[in-house]
Amino acid sequence: MSEARNLRRLCSHAFINEETNKWVCRTDTKTQDSCNTIDAENVTAVLEGDLWKQLYPLPNEMVAKPQGRRMFPNFNVRVSGLLPMLYYHIFMRVLPISDRKYHYSRLSQRWVDAGPADEESECVLYYHPDTPCQGLAWTRKPISFKTPKFTTSKREGNMIEVREGQQYVLALHIVEMSDETDKPNKCLELVFDDTKFVAVNSHQNEVMFGPQGAITLYYYFVIIPLLTC
Repeated sequence: MSEARNLRRLCSHAFINEETNKWVCRTDTKTQDSCNTIDAENVTAVLEGDLWKQLYPLPNEMVAKPQGRRMFPNFNVRVSGLLPMLYYHIFMRVLPISDRKYHYSRLSQRWVDAGPADEESECVLYYHPDTPCQGLAWTRKPISFKTPKFTTSKREGNMIEVREGQQYVLALHIVEMSDETDKPNKCLELVFDDTKFVAVNSHQNEVMFGPQGAITLYYYFVIIPLLTC
């Protein structure tokens, strides 16, 4: 009963926790199965930009700090097939994809198994600043997440908590707002495999600092701070 008092429902498994004021997502099978799903055949989504694909084989490393660190690359997705006049909530979700954690071996120059993964914290949904908005607006241009911050500790605000050395992937979580109050909202989650990354406190793979990673890191550490100062 206390759970029902502290959570306000958006769809069958997306809630706002009124104690932490964060959107969260239940991941148990029962709530996922009970959620009405948007017709996936009509909705398509494409990850914009080549940088995710370039970083994928390294693999990509996402720096997370206790005080929060801006996500890089940006998560930009072009969506089509949403009904133009209906309103939709759009979220970014970070999904753990392995029950193992990893550390980088400089001797073998690769990520190696470091034992069972640490328990994940509450699954936070990062809401897009324009949410909710009509389908026409969402499909007019790419949906861009530029400001999410990753943290390795529990923090207030719209930050995403991750565990160092563990693997994740990004997903777009779409909730269609229903005009009928007696019916749950429909939702759809689209996972992008090219966004796989390892959460780190600082970059581990030396390739990231070589010629292949020089432009990327220059943009990350020089251009972005100039744009956000």
